[in-house]
Amino acid sequence: MESVINNQSMRSFLESFSNQHHSWLVTVDTVTSRGADDPDIENLPLRKISRDDRGITIVAGDEEEQHVHRIESPTSLAVETIGEENAVAALRIASPAGETIVSLRTAIDPELIDELGG
Repeated sequence: MESVINNQSMRSFLESFSNQHHSWLVTVDTVTSRGADDPDIENLPLRKISRDDRGITIVAGDEEEQHVHRIESPTSLAVETIGEENAVAALRIASPAGETIVSLRTAIDPELIDELGG
């Protein structure tokens, strides 16, 4: 299932998403009119996804080496969920340059991890 986050809610949604999924392993892929590129970020711990007036910044990696992916002028943000619990599987961010897909390595509801003592 996919839900669209409107522009007015994008900043607060991404802040909440970053807090909920901090340190989860993410892969960031970009798809342009030429097709899919190699992943910009692959299976690295999420540090932060933030929105400013000009774009979205994704930061992943450990304390020693962080990778930054920037999306200029995003036009839409969709949240892809799976299962009965609607666990987040990916974010799809469209921009004039193409689509960026932020995939979580394991799609699971964060509340389930809390219940398991994680």
